[in-house]
Parts: sequence; C-alpha cells; structure tokens
Amino acid sequence: AVLPRACSALIGGTDPAAMAPKRRFVPRTLCECRKALGELETPALILAFDDCLPEGSDAKKGSVGEDDADEPTGYAGLFRLLSKPKRGDWLDEHEELGQSFPQYAKRMAPKSGGVLPRAVCDGLLICPVGKSFSADLEKRFMPHLLRYCAAFFPGMAVEVLDKPLSLKGVESRENDFGHKQYIIGDIFTMLNTHKEVISRRRAYCRLAITFEDIYPGAEWSYVFGQARPLDRVGVFSFARHSPLFYSGIHATEAMGQLETKKLLSWMRGCRHTVVHETCHMLGILHCVYWHCLMNGNNGPGDQNGSSAFLCPVCLRKLLLAMSNLTGGTNLEVMYGRYVAMQASLRELADEAGEEAPSSLHRDLAWLDLRRCQLRGMPPDWPPTPETAV
Repeated sequence: AVLPRACSALIGGTDPAAMAPKRRFVPRTLCECRKALGELETPALILAFDDCLPEGSDAKKGSVGEDDADEPTGYAGLFRLLSKPKRGDWLDEHEELGQSFPQYAKRMAPKSGGVLPRAVCDGLLICPVGKSFSADLEKRFMPHLLRYCAAFFPGMAVEVLDKPLSLKGVESRENDFGHKQYIIGDIFTMLNTHKEVISRRRAYCRLAITFEDIYPGAEWSYVFGQARPLDRVGVFSFARHSPLFYSGIHATEAMGQLETKKLLSWMRGCRHTVVHETCHMLGILHCVYWHCLMNGNNGPGDQNGSSAFLCPVCLRKLLLAMSNLTGGTNLEVMYGRYVAMQASLRELADEAGEEAPSSLHRDLAWLDLRRCQLRGMPPDWPPTPETAV
C-alpha cells in the first residue's frame, strides 16, 4: 500500500501535485465528526471522548488554547470543528480524504497486517542529525522533548542516540538565505541502514531531528518534517520553527539572540511537529474533522493548523495504538497522560516565570479544563486549585 503524499509530508513549499484538479474540502458536520469516532461501549468512554458541543454547533465555535479563540465557554470550548480553508491553507492545496477511528482500527488490526507497539518493540528512538546539534541547543531542547514525548505516548520507551548522525555525504543545496538545505531521502536512508540506529532493536519507530533546513525533492522548496509510516521512520527540522529563520539567521545562531518567550514559542512548534510525525509513524493520518494536532499545516498563517492537542477521533486512535503497553483504552490512562503532559509544560512555565509566553499559559489552561471534564468536575474558569490537581 502507498500512502497519499499529503499524509506523509507535514508542511511543504509549492508542490506541483497541489496544482492538479482536486475536490474542494467541505468541513464535516458535528454529526459526521461524532460518527468518525465510532461506537463507544461504556459510560466511561462516552465521557472520555465527549466533545461537549451542543447539537447544531458549527465551525465558528471557539476553542480553549487556540490563538484566535474568544473567552472559553466551559467544556464546549475544548474542541472546535474545522472551518472552510482560506487560500493558502493546507486543506485548500491538498486533498485529504480523512481517516475515521473504525478505519484506523481495521487498518492496524493484525489480520490486516498492522503492527502496533508491544512489550518487545515499544521504543521511540530520537536520532539527532548534524553538527548543529551543539551542546547548548541539545541541553535546552532535548530534555523537554524527551519528557513531553514520554508523556504524550504513554507506555513508550523514549530514547536518544548517544551521538548525532553525520550529514557528511548527504545531498544538499542552498536555501534562500545561503544556508545548506539537506535532502531528506538520504537521511531516511541513514535511519534504515546506520548501524547505531538499526542496533536499537527495541525501537518501534525512529525519528531524525536536525537544526538544519530540509527538503524532499527538487520540486519542493522545503518541508518542516516528513514521515514514512510503512517504514516507521520520520525526519524533522527545527530550523524553520525558529522566530529568526526568515531573517536569515541560522538556528545555531538564533539560540543566543532570543528572549525566553520566543525561545519557548520555538520549542512549542518543535514539540508539536515531533509528536505529529510520530503519530504518522503509528499509522494516524491527517485529521479532517476537528482543529487537531494532526491537521495538515502550511505554516503559521494556516487557520486550521494551530491546535496543540488531539481531537477525540485522533486521541482514540492514539490510545488504541498504545493499548498493548497500557492495558487498553480507559479513563485512567487518558487522565494520567494529561497529568504527565501538564507536568512537562508546567516545568517550562515555572522556569520562565513572568517571561512564559501566552501560548504556554493557554496550553496549561486547556489541560486544566480537560482534566476537570474527565473527573466530572464543574467547568470552572480559570480552574481553582482544588479542580486543577
């Protein structure tokens, strides 16, 4: 089987395939989104995956934690339906068919040839690539990424290679700013052949990360990241998430020039793409139902690509993918996952103090409200200390 191209590349430049005639994206109705979730067998699962939107809700409803949201409206502000894409959005340029939970469950079932993480193959191996992974950059980014990935994918063993992989011999060209830009095909080859990578037999999937700019082929201007789900490998660049990238400043030089707020905003974009690409390696395709971490994204201006969290449909897929490691999909696993994610983000907020960016506070507020919902608590806003523990 060959996955649609738009389901493997997260963000790209001008893709000639996008210029071909395609069906215009039509936002799903609330009824269609709920149908995509599949049947829920127990009251606990009904609570766990409840979108809390009233019947007749449309795509104009706000969502807690989104940059353009108004004041939150209780639990109904947790999830937001996708709207009609504007010119330049991912869904305006790429045809996405969607993937419901029943479709995912069928595709990943053993009788269909699907393979999910299990006790003897439960690892997410993160592979730094290039000399630009200097001591300062690695110390600032890597500990948080490891903690967040461990929280996001409950039960998975998150590991990192001891030494960065070399870019020597990897095909490259210059980007618009005169910096080297490396072709990801050669990096994929390293993930499948390098002895230090393939010796980690416990790894279910392998993700290369770099501070260098990357591209998938001559017809593309760039990508932020790309996954090959059938091989369970992915490549992701931190470079273009840097607030100073489009000023022509390389990621290695940006580190010392950024104030704390901008540095943490950079880190936010990086962790979102890391977990997005890892979800692709678990067989989860782009989301066409809700504002969701698994939406395709054409960059900061994409109105349907800014969510920090999974929607109910994609969350159910993820929990199924982790079920061999966690004992199944249940409220306890889901709640514990949010607790661990919040602890990882809270550590950043505490370190930054008053310099913490508003996006970090919004993410923490979303997690507060989501945890209150799962505990059956009133939707206080902001959550009181009693409801936020």
